Amino acid sequence: PEIATLVLKVMKESGRGQTHSGAPPAAATVRGAKMSTWGTGRGAFAVTQVGDDFAFGDPNGVKAILEATGAATGGRLSDVPAFRSASERVPGKRQFFAFLNGAPIATAFNAGIDQSYANMRPAPAKGAKPSPAPSVEAAALKGFIGMDALVGGSLTALAESGQVTLQAALELDRTRNGLVGILSDPPIIEGRSAALMPIDTDGAVVGSIDLVRIYDLVLQTMTPELSKKMGTPPPPEVIREFETRYEMRLRDDFLAAFGNEFAIGVMIDKAPATMARVQDGGAPPPQKAPDLDDAF
Repeated sequence: PEIATLVLKVMKESGRGQTHSGAPPAAATVRGAKMSTWGTGRGAFAVTQVGDDFAFGDPNGVKAILEATGAATGGRLSDVPAFRSASERVPGKRQFFAFLNGAPIATAFNAGIDQSYANMRPAPAKGAKPSPAPSVEAAALKGFIGMDALVGGSLTALAESGQVTLQAALELDRTRNGLVGILSDPPIIEGRSAALMPIDTDGAVVGSIDLVRIYDLVLQTMTPELSKKMGTPPPPEVIREFETRYEMRLRDDFLAAFGNEFAIGVMIDKAPATMARVQDGGAPPPQKAPDLDDAF
């Protein structure tokens, strides 16, 4: 406790110095705990002590921590199932742990889509109330993206025996359909594209995408009602025209022929003049845009 008090005092003095005025911090009491704040607006900084722990940073965040810890009841992040599962999923030994809470992010993301389409609506007649219901287009876009499938994510790091081990995990609700779920659950890759790349390739990124499932999702989302609303022909009509013209099925022949694997190879120009210029702090000489033959 004595060390905690000393550290808190040092932090307060440091914060007072940041104001360049020597003015004492603004004091507030939240749930029985004292919070000191320096500055206002985006540059404000707050600090408090909770037992032997310190909370410092944005005043709103520090206040939220005090309100949560000071309340007899109420949820904490440690109570969120996604946080518990993420913490239990990673190795017990770790020196760094980051958590991404999916539910608030999905809610904010979907609210942003609703607001964007609401801004596009014509202004209501004088005296009329604006419609609170999301538009058909907004609902379709939210369903297509499927951000609600994001439950949580985590990243851990452990340095041991001369090695650094990183583990990233993303937890998704597979009962929810959408682009997020499809892109995060692609077919397994084989890495066969490495057989096409030169031996001195400096780096390679290999990924997988399921075009057939995305095709099915588009058909499911783009209903006749939505097509009419957007002033576009219904997808079945476009597909029928394609298949008639090229005498092949779009889903089972054309898309299936591409498989699922894609790769990007990177080769750095190692010419002595280029490397010397980079070493001297200058930018490398401009290069012409690569031809299609240069891409993997």
